[in-house]
Amino acid sequence: DEKFKRPAEFVGSVVRSLEPLSDGDYFSVVFRQLEALGQIPYFEDQPTGYSDKMADWLNSNALLGRWNLGFAVAFGDVPVGSRAGFGDAPMDQTERVMADFFQIRVFELIGEARTPAEIVDRLVSRVLHRDIERADRDALIEYGAQQGASTAPLPLDQAVAGARSVLAALLASRYFQQR
Repeated sequence: DEKFKRPAEFVGSVVRSLEPLSDGDYFSVVFRQLEALGQIPYFEDQPTGYSDKMADWLNSNALLGRWNLGFAVAFGDVPVGSRAGFGDAPMDQTERVMADFFQIRVFELIGEARTPAEIVDRLVSRVLHRDIERADRDALIEYGAQQGASTAPLPLDQAVAGARSVLAALLASRYFQQR
Protein backbone atom coordinates (compact mmCIF):
# COMPACT_ATOMS: atom_id res chain seq x y z
CA ASP A 1 0.00 0.00 0.00
CA GLU A 2 1.78 3.12 -1.27
CA LYS A 3 1.45 6.43 0.55
CA PHE A 4 1.69 9.86 -0.98
CA LYS A 5 4.47 12.05 0.40
CA ARG A 6 3.41 15.05 2.42
CA PRO A 7 5.06 18.32 1.27
CA ALA A 8 7.76 18.15 3.95
CA GLU A 9 8.66 14.63 2.84
CA PHE A 10 8.65 15.68 -0.81
CA VAL A 11 10.92 18.70 -0.28
CA GLY A 12 13.16 16.69 2.04
CA SER A 13 13.42 13.96 -0.57
CA VAL A 14 14.49 16.47 -3.22
CA VAL A 15 17.23 17.87 -1.00
CA ARG A 16 18.37 14.46 0.25
CA SER A 17 18.42 12.82 -3.20
CA LEU A 18 20.12 15.61 -5.10
CA GLU A 19 22.35 17.21 -2.46
CA PRO A 20 22.13 20.68 -4.03
CA LEU A 21 24.82 23.27 -3.48
CA SER A 22 23.69 26.63 -2.22
CA ASP A 23 25.32 29.88 -1.21
CA GLY A 24 22.01 30.88 0.33
CA ASP A 25 20.06 29.84 3.37
CA TYR A 26 18.65 26.29 3.10
CA PHE A 27 16.03 27.06 5.74
CA SER A 28 14.62 29.94 3.67
CA VAL A 29 14.18 27.91 0.50
CA VAL A 30 12.76 24.90 2.32
CA PHE A 31 10.36 27.10 4.29
CA ARG A 32 9.19 28.92 1.13
CA GLN A 33 8.64 25.64 -0.70
CA LEU A 34 6.71 24.15 2.22
CA GLU A 35 4.63 27.31 2.43
CA ALA A 36 3.87 27.11 -1.31
CA LEU A 37 2.95 23.43 -0.97
CA GLY A 38 0.71 24.04 2.07
CA GLN A 39 2.68 22.53 4.96
CA ILE A 40 4.28 25.31 7.00
CA PRO A 41 6.13 23.74 9.93
CA TYR A 42 4.26 23.96 13.25
CA PHE A 43 1.25 25.77 11.76
CA GLU A 44 -1.23 22.91 12.03
CA ASP A 45 -3.74 23.50 14.81
CA GLN A 46 -4.45 19.83 15.46
CA PRO A 47 -2.24 18.29 18.13
CA THR A 48 -1.57 15.33 15.84
CA GLY A 49 -0.06 17.60 13.18
CA TYR A 50 -0.69 17.60 9.47
CA SER A 51 -2.77 14.85 7.93
CA ASP A 52 -1.12 11.71 6.61
CA LYS A 53 -3.98 10.95 4.20
CA MET A 54 -3.31 11.03 0.47
CA ALA A 55 -6.63 12.74 -0.22
CA ASP A 56 -5.54 15.78 1.79
CA TRP A 57 -2.40 16.30 -0.34
CA LEU A 58 -3.35 14.94 -3.75
CA ASN A 59 -5.10 17.61 -5.79
CA SER A 60 -4.32 19.53 -8.97
CA ASN A 61 -2.85 22.58 -7.20
CA ALA A 62 -0.63 20.45 -4.99
CA LEU A 63 0.63 18.39 -7.93
CA LEU A 64 1.28 21.51 -10.00
CA GLY A 65 3.34 22.98 -7.15
CA ARG A 66 5.37 19.78 -6.86
CA TRP A 67 5.91 19.56 -10.62
CA ASN A 68 6.96 23.20 -10.75
CA LEU A 69 9.44 22.63 -7.94
CA GLY A 70 10.84 19.52 -9.63
CA PHE A 71 11.36 21.30 -12.93
CA ALA A 72 12.79 24.39 -11.23
CA VAL A 73 15.28 22.27 -9.28
CA ALA A 74 16.32 20.26 -12.35
CA PHE A 75 16.86 23.39 -14.44
CA GLY A 76 18.44 25.56 -11.72
CA ASP A 77 15.60 28.04 -11.24
CA VAL A 78 14.98 27.84 -7.47
CA PRO A 79 15.82 31.10 -5.69
CA VAL A 80 17.06 30.47 -2.17
CA GLY A 81 17.23 33.97 -0.81
CA SER A 82 18.40 37.50 -1.39
CA ARG A 83 21.62 38.92 -0.20
CA ALA A 84 21.01 41.81 2.11
CA GLY A 85 23.21 44.82 2.73
CA PHE A 86 25.24 45.03 5.87
CA GLY A 87 24.38 47.16 8.88
CA ASP A 88 22.33 50.28 8.32
CA ALA A 89 24.04 51.18 5.05
CA PRO A 90 21.50 51.77 2.28
CA MET A 91 21.28 49.01 -0.31
CA ASP A 92 21.02 49.76 -3.98
CA GLN A 93 18.40 47.91 -6.03
CA THR A 94 20.87 45.38 -7.46
CA GLU A 95 21.80 44.17 -3.96
CA ARG A 96 18.14 43.62 -3.09
CA VAL A 97 17.32 41.46 -6.05
CA MET A 98 20.50 39.39 -6.23
CA ALA A 99 19.50 35.83 -5.45
CA ASP A 100 21.36 32.62 -4.90
CA PHE A 101 20.13 29.40 -6.43
CA PHE A 102 20.19 25.71 -5.66
CA GLN A 103 22.79 24.23 -7.90
CA ILE A 104 22.33 20.63 -8.94
CA ARG A 105 25.54 18.95 -9.96
CA VAL A 106 24.04 17.14 -12.93
CA PHE A 107 27.45 16.14 -14.25
CA GLU A 108 28.12 14.31 -10.96
CA LEU A 109 24.66 12.77 -10.94
CA ILE A 110 25.17 11.13 -14.33
CA GLY A 111 28.81 10.15 -13.78
CA GLU A 112 30.17 8.36 -16.86
CA ALA A 113 26.68 7.76 -18.33
CA ARG A 114 26.42 9.21 -21.84
CA THR A 115 23.70 7.28 -23.66
CA PRO A 116 20.10 8.18 -22.84
CA ALA A 117 19.54 4.66 -21.44
CA GLU A 118 22.58 4.93 -19.16
CA ILE A 119 21.49 8.39 -18.01
CA VAL A 120 17.97 7.22 -17.19
CA ASP A 121 19.22 4.15 -15.33
CA ARG A 122 21.71 6.20 -13.36
CA LEU A 123 19.15 8.87 -12.38
CA VAL A 124 16.47 6.32 -11.52
CA SER A 125 18.93 4.57 -9.24
CA ARG A 126 20.16 7.79 -7.64
CA VAL A 127 16.83 9.58 -7.24
CA LEU A 128 14.32 6.77 -6.75
CA HIS A 129 16.47 3.95 -5.37
CA ARG A 130 14.12 1.42 -7.00
CA ASP A 131 13.16 0.14 -10.43
CA ILE A 132 10.42 1.63 -12.56
CA GLU A 133 8.11 -0.04 -15.04
CA ARG A 134 9.67 -0.86 -18.41
CA ALA A 135 7.24 1.35 -20.36
CA ASP A 136 8.08 4.31 -18.11
CA ARG A 137 11.81 3.66 -18.48
CA ASP A 138 11.45 3.51 -22.27
CA ALA A 139 9.50 6.79 -22.31
CA LEU A 140 12.18 8.49 -20.19
CA ILE A 141 14.93 7.19 -22.49
CA GLU A 142 13.11 8.60 -25.51
CA TYR A 143 12.55 11.88 -23.68
CA GLY A 144 16.21 12.10 -22.68
CA ALA A 145 17.40 11.31 -26.20
CA GLN A 146 15.92 14.63 -27.39
CA GLN A 147 15.05 13.39 -30.88
CA GLY A 148 18.36 11.51 -31.22
CA ALA A 149 19.20 7.82 -31.11
CA SER A 150 18.62 6.35 -27.67
CA THR A 151 21.66 4.06 -27.89
CA ALA A 152 24.26 6.53 -29.15
CA PRO A 153 26.51 8.36 -26.67
CA LEU A 154 25.60 12.03 -26.43
CA PRO A 155 28.06 14.91 -26.41
CA LEU A 156 28.50 16.17 -22.85
CA ASP A 157 26.30 19.27 -23.28
CA GLN A 158 23.46 17.16 -24.73
CA ALA A 159 23.91 14.51 -22.03
CA VAL A 160 23.57 17.15 -19.32
CA ALA A 161 20.55 18.74 -21.04
CA GLY A 162 18.91 15.34 -21.45
CA ALA A 163 19.69 14.48 -17.83
CA ARG A 164 18.03 17.72 -16.64
CA SER A 165 14.89 16.83 -18.61
CA VAL A 166 14.85 13.27 -17.27
CA LEU A 167 15.51 14.50 -13.72
CA ALA A 168 12.59 16.95 -13.94
CA ALA A 169 10.31 14.18 -15.20
CA LEU A 170 11.45 11.83 -12.41
CA LEU A 171 10.81 14.44 -9.72
CA ALA A 172 7.32 14.97 -11.15
CA SER A 173 6.63 11.24 -11.49
CA ARG A 174 4.35 9.12 -9.37
CA TYR A 175 7.43 7.17 -8.33
CA PHE A 176 8.90 10.19 -6.58
CA GLN A 177 5.55 11.34 -5.17
CA GLN A 178 5.03 8.06 -3.31
CA ARG A 179 6.91 7.00 -0.22
